[in-house]
Amino acid sequence: MQQLAEEPQALVGVTATVQVLLPLAGLVDLAALQAKLTRNLEKVEGNQVSLGTLE
Repeated sequence: MQQLAEEPQALVGVTATVQVLLPLAGLVDLAALQAKLTRNLEKVEGNQVSLGTLE
């Protein structure tokens, strides 16, 4: 098994024998995206608690 090339801040897609790297540096603010996803996760978990589906 071959090791995938590493590209910092890149979106990686692999199909069969093709590896695609899309550099995201400068295009996407990863810290802001992570903060947004964390807030969304906390909101969903809060909803689960209020519905009694998360202990």
